[in-house]
Amino acid sequence: MEPQRTIDGTKKNLGLREKARRLLTKHEKDRTEVNREYQSALSLKGDPQKGKEVYTQNCSSCHQVRGTMGVAFGPDLGTIHNWSADAIMANILAPNLSISSGYDLWSVELNNGESFQGVISSESATSVTLMNAGRETRTINRTDIKTLKALNMSSMPAGLEKAINQQQMADLLAFLRANK
Repeated sequence: MEPQRTIDGTKKNLGLREKARRLLTKHEKDRTEVNREYQSALSLKGDPQKGKEVYTQNCSSCHQVRGTMGVAFGPDLGTIHNWSADAIMANILAPNLSISSGYDLWSVELNNGESFQGVISSESATSVTLMNAGRETRTINRTDIKTLKALNMSSMPAGLEKAINQQQMADLLAFLRANK
């Protein structure tokens, strides 16, 4: 695909960007099917202790529960204990379904051509600080920013169903709902 020039004269491979967007959108549509496959987890008896193990292995690298047991990058999962199991599971399987305020992914392109993605952890009149899932933090002067765009997607990747089965999902849901 031939790079195209933007209004400011820089080269962009817009065709490749559109192809990637179509592929990512297709992936999102598949989330409904994954949720349908996991509906049986809602009728299984979950074990909160086993669910804590599932949480530790799969969620604690980005989430805490009531300020403990993990890393404070994504929303604290102690705040969802009153949600229905169905709603929790839907958001786990389709992270872009509803993005908690302040946890949406942003992309910044700098005047020098570098780019960075992350969650805005702080901002001021002169700078923006982003943090990515690897907990790399970057403070960028606003004068160095060419574009700053909300990507309207969660920083949580889809695909947890590849790591846990329906029983483990039932256990995880029991753990998350028990943390009152």
